[in-house]
Amino acid sequence: MGILPPSAADIIERLRPYGFILLYVLMLSGALSIFVWPLGNLVLSWLL
Repeated sequence: MGILPPSAADIIERLRPYGFILLYVLMLSGALSIFVWPLGNLVLSWLL
């Protein structure tokens, strides 16, 4: 959080208590795969 601008750090600090709930909602809705698949494919391309 020290490298973020103060406005972004403030938003993340307000969302921090709800992190697990947000993670579960993203997992159950399928929205998390939008972020995970591209990163997974990038790592796999480096490894293979």
